[in-house]
This record gives sequence, C-alpha cells and structure tokens, in this order.
Amino acid sequence: AEKHFARIIYPVQTVEPELLFDDTLKQAVAKTISLVPDTHYIYVKQAEAEESEGNEFVVVTKDFTEYPLSMAGRGFINAFNIILNYSKYPTKLVLIDDIDALAMGPELLRGVLKLITDSGSIVIATATNDWVFNVATEVDKDAVLVNIVSKHKYETMRKE
Repeated sequence: AEKHFARIIYPVQTVEPELLFDDTLKQAVAKTISLVPDTHYIYVKQAEAEESEGNEFVVVTKDFTEYPLSMAGRGFINAFNIILNYSKYPTKLVLIDDIDALAMGPELLRGVLKLITDSGSIVIATATNDWVFNVATEVDKDAVLVNIVSKHKYETMRKE
C-alpha cells in the first residue's frame, strides 16, 4: 500500500492491533483524541498466555474508565479505523464509499476529513444524505468531492 496512489475505505473496514507500527499507532491515537474530547487514551492490550482472543484496542476515557474499542460507538470506531489506516498508508487520494454509513456525527466527520485534507490528500466520497455534502465542503471545497446517490442516480455536488 505504500506504493499506491489511492486508498479505498469502506464502512466495514477495520484494523487489527499490530505491534509493528508503534509510531503510527501513537500518531493515530493522538489525532483521534484531538477529535473526541472524552477520550483520554487508546492503547493495545496484549493478550495473556491463556487468552486466545489476541491483542485488542482499549479506550480510556477522561475519568479513566477503560473499555474495549469494540464497545465504543460505531462512529468512533470508524473514525479511529480511518485515521489509523490513513496514518499507516497516507495517499494522495482517499475514496470513501457510503460515507454517511460510517455513522460519524457532523463534528467527528468534519474532523476526520480535515485531518486527511490537511495532509494534502483529496477525498472523493459517495453518500445518500446531503448533510454530508454540507459538512464536507465546510472542510475544504477544493479537496472534498461528494457524490450523492439518490434513487439510483448520481449527483456530484461541489460548493460554488
């Protein structure tokens, strides 16, 4: 993936904890925390010898409550996965299919898109709701292109 120009992100894509990219993980955690005020930290909990489930991500809140990432909201999980994927494999073009199905609220979506476009990438996304278009173009009208899919018709929207 390091040699490719574009990265395609689907709503079901997930990243499993890997111990091979500590710096990338730290960078992704810092970016995610900057977007979600209640999050204090995210870390990889290593499985104990008798456990068979393997390593897992654990979220720590500001009040130091810990819970597995799988127990977080879908939008938070998707945001973290996108940030972690993008941090590991930054590309010039990011294609996001069905961006509204990622279940991120407007603030979180705006933050994720801003992180991607601030790094110099262009985002092309498909959506079924026009609120996504409004949020996306608040980020950068030249770096985010939203294709609205409605009644099997595509309408490319750009803010003039």
